[in-house]
Amino acid sequence: MTPSLLKRGGGPRSSSSSKAAARSLCKGYSFGESQGGVKVDDTTALDFDLSSPSAALVKRQPTADSSTTEACSSVASDAAAADAADLPGDERLLLGGEDSKYDRQDELDGVRYIWNELDKVERSELPDLAMMVRHWRAESGDAEKALAKLRDTLHWRREFGVDDLVGCFEGGDSGGGNGESTANNKLAATMEEENSTGKIYVRGYDREGRAFMYMRPGRENTMNAADNMKHLVWNIEKAVACTKRKSLEILSSRRKQQQQQVPSDAAGADQQMPLEKINLVIDYAGFRLRDAPPLSTSKHTLDILQKHYPERMHRAYVLHPPLYFKTFWSVIKPFVDPLTKKKIVMVSNDAAMRELTDAVGPANLNKMEPVAGGPEPVRDFDSREYLHLPFDHCFDE
Repeated sequence: MTPSLLKRGGGPRSSSSSKAAARSLCKGYSFGESQGGVKVDDTTALDFDLSSPSAALVKRQPTADSSTTEACSSVASDAAAADAADLPGDERLLLGGEDSKYDRQDELDGVRYIWNELDKVERSELPDLAMMVRHWRAESGDAEKALAKLRDTLHWRREFGVDDLVGCFEGGDSGGGNGESTANNKLAATMEEENSTGKIYVRGYDREGRAFMYMRPGRENTMNAADNMKHLVWNIEKAVACTKRKSLEILSSRRKQQQQQVPSDAAGADQQMPLEKINLVIDYAGFRLRDAPPLSTSKHTLDILQKHYPERMHRAYVLHPPLYFKTFWSVIKPFVDPLTKKKIVMVSNDAAMRELTDAVGPANLNKMEPVAGGPEPVRDFDSREYLHLPFDHCFDE
């Protein structure tokens, strides 16, 4: 297959085992008007008509008889049909609810390529189907790179123990025996220590239902890099879960209103996918340089956010930034991609604060903290209550 095709996202591909069978059986043949292919040897390529996987074979070299031609066509057709059957048909499940600058068909082609390259175990480990298109978008439509990055993330989630971390407050034995219960207790104890000062937590939503995750470096209370990362990941996963639930509630409410105005089953039908991005409020109030984590911890934080949670940040609102941060931002800002630049808002004047409060909306401002435009007084953060809420609920809902 050609690099240019992969960068466009490619098209339907057979599974690895089917590809191997097709290579050995179909040497020297191509499918109709091919748009892509798989290299067989130095002189022969096996090409597939991506628009018609069952198209008849066209012999490229006279090295096989008609029975081989028919068998080759059957193998490729069966593989394509099997892959198509495995992939969910609802495009919205594959592309998610967020807006995209890319062509919809290119995105679907990219997702199909990634899906067909994943094995059954990898497919079962996807936290959601839209994870494929998030990686595809993060790699600017390069499906091959997106596949490699997605596999790295699936491996990282296994090694990091994301699922165990997310469920550490679900309580009880959960059928896993004393070993699992003890492990969960240890993770829960780690979260309780890390969260005790309220350095990271989820509170409030914007107009569309995207959660706000507050990050307060001035409240740092530990210097254990591994535990810091666990606490960060737990809160990111919680913010994503809150966004999914809340955005669906808002979309469902809007759909009901539309149906009341225009009685039809189709009213609002295209608005039922949850949003996937979160907002950050990074408040440096009370921060001192001696509170800064080691450089390795900062790098690890960036690696997790960039590599394993691509296309998850909607906006990052930075409040009370220290002088060195503002200086650094002013230097690099001209070189930052315009889309990324738009996501980072320095809340240093009234106009920037209005941008934040407009994103929140009047109906949600009462749940925001004063530093983010909410009213005073506000209910104090309670770490124990927060940690034991349902995982898809933020503090003080």
